[in-house]
Amino acid sequence: MVTSVSRSKLNGVRVYQADLPGVCCGTLVFGVGRRDEPVTLSGITHLMEHLLLRLMEPISIEHSAVVSDNSLTVYASGSADEVGQFLSDFTKVVARLGDVTEQDLKFEKRIIRIEQANNFDEPSAGLLTYRYGLHGVGLSNFGAPSANGLTRQEVMDWAAAWLRAGNSSVAFSQILPATLDLQLPRGPVARTKQRAALLATPAIVASAKAGVAVSLLVPREDVDLLQIALQHELFMILRHRRGLIYDVGTFTTPVDGELSELVFVLDPEGKHIDTTVRVVAETFKQIATAGFSVAAVDSARIQGGAEAQRTFAGLEYLDRLAADGLHGWPTRSPEQRFKDAMGVTSGSLTRVLIGSASSAIIAYSQKASLSKKTLHRVALTVRRLTPWQPVEKKFSPADVRTAASKWQSRDGKHTLIVTDEALFNAGAARTRRILFADVVLVGDRPCGCLTLVDCRGRSIEFQADAWKHLKSFRRRLIEIVDPALVRTFPKH
Repeated sequence: MVTSVSRSKLNGVRVYQADLPGVCCGTLVFGVGRRDEPVTLSGITHLMEHLLLRLMEPISIEHSAVVSDNSLTVYASGSADEVGQFLSDFTKVVARLGDVTEQDLKFEKRIIRIEQANNFDEPSAGLLTYRYGLHGVGLSNFGAPSANGLTRQEVMDWAAAWLRAGNSSVAFSQILPATLDLQLPRGPVARTKQRAALLATPAIVASAKAGVAVSLLVPREDVDLLQIALQHELFMILRHRRGLIYDVGTFTTPVDGELSELVFVLDPEGKHIDTTVRVVAETFKQIATAGFSVAAVDSARIQGGAEAQRTFAGLEYLDRLAADGLHGWPTRSPEQRFKDAMGVTSGSLTRVLIGSASSAIIAYSQKASLSKKTLHRVALTVRRLTPWQPVEKKFSPADVRTAASKWQSRDGKHTLIVTDEALFNAGAARTRRILFADVVLVGDRPCGCLTLVDCRGRSIEFQADAWKHLKSFRRRLIEIVDPALVRTFPKH
């Protein structure tokens, strides 16, 4: 049965409406997500969502809200009248963000820290950060330590810039009720354009995260079936034949209207990371040469077809229309997805994999080391995620002695030297530097620690137990960098 969707506008908001069986479901989508946030305001959309729902309490209807890479989405289910009233009430509290108190702000920050402790406390670069740096979709899995220092005014300004009628849409699964009265300010919204990738690919990266992960850029229309087929092949080889892992986790992230990132997360023990990296690389090469197995193609056909026909496929299609439409991206209907699944072949999947292979990134835990055998098979140079970069001219001992601003490590092996342009780390073997022009975020912690983050998402933390007179070093760096880059990070 063809999913019939009507399109209209209500008070400037795009509306996608269908007549689906079951309970009424409504979705309000705003075209703002993690990719739109400056790194100095990371986490602000999530905090704003918490505060808006706080203003609406008490809420009796079943509801939820989520901030993704591309959108803020609010869900509700119940009768059509109840859902319409809830979505309308949400739009009306946008104008009441000024009612939020400092106590409310502090309270919701604490809740977010409970909800996402790792993201709230530390910068945490991921595969999209390695690829794009701290811009656009590269911010998607970076973390949000800046959220600790966000102010009421910053949240209000963020809402005023993004929560507008022209940047919102509604998906509604039944006839629109009279209670649906959306009240949002009008006006233009500045879109965030995705910059080109910073990381030349293919690449292999020593990561702070555990295990092994693989990232590919895949055409959006092909990503779902390739995900199923590749997951099958990796699972069969790495778990059933080699016993290296327990599971293959997968997820996708839209990059733009044409590409999605496809990620596979593997969980080998530390002693098996080297072998897992080698087997993954060999598996990709083998599939590119011989094609996908019959079982993998069957999995893509059966699972892809089932997903397109399951009970909630029509509702998910409505929600995707609402989200994609705000960015001008195409959306495949359940009927199109079912047709794609029924027509999938080893040849079609293999062509997609070969076309995406040049974008491959393999990340592995930096706690492990890769053997010469693996590095030879992978044929890639390992990239290490540190903001410290080599300098062409090494600091001489005389330079270190005469430097006006210098700090010693407690073990006596390193000296930090601060100039107007860069921070140098002079050691016995080599000297490295961080250019202040590359710094995009400085995390100032109440415990006295200091975190520097560069434009590629690489970070370094200076702690009192590692450096002498860290307080004066901290003051000196904060004097030099742009004050707008200094944010309060949580205490360790």
